[in-house]
Amino acid sequence: IGFEPSFKDVRDCLIRCFLEIVTASQGIPRVESELFPGLREAGLIIRTASKEELLVTQAVDQALESYRKNTVGPQRYLNVYKGYIDLLNGRADRNVTSFLAEPHSLEAFKTKLDSLRQMKSELSSLRLTVPLQMFCLYAEGLNIEMVQLVESLRLRISAAAMTDNREENRD
Repeated sequence: IGFEPSFKDVRDCLIRCFLEIVTASQGIPRVESELFPGLREAGLIIRTASKEELLVTQAVDQALESYRKNTVGPQRYLNVYKGYIDLLNGRADRNVTSFLAEPHSLEAFKTKLDSLRQMKSELSSLRLTVPLQMFCLYAEGLNIEMVQLVESLRLRISAAAMTDNREENRD
């Protein structure tokens, strides 16, 4: 799970915006040169700030501090997904495969299915969009994919339980 664009890219863009504003303000003619045609040749321009001036660096620092404060929420919200990391990295699928490789009672199947049903319920209740101050996390695709993964695992276990039960009933 990550952010696109990355926090570093957003930070760099923010800095570039400030520098572009400072650069764009250079060479703007003074009002007098527009009002009085005789002053046009004098080349009067508005004095601009440079990127090294204290006022500019303070504005950039203030914007970056606000940006830094706004990155904490999205990173903290990602902790919600740490409980489902096994599902995302394929470990849950391998666990189900190893579970199905051994014989189990109907009660064990029921317990496993109940835990997957509970996980599916939790995933279904996660927010699809999460406004986090300066950023908005769109998690709908991820949430849907994780619910589908859980449902796939649940169906595999259900099918195995039914197959085991049929074979037991034949004997």
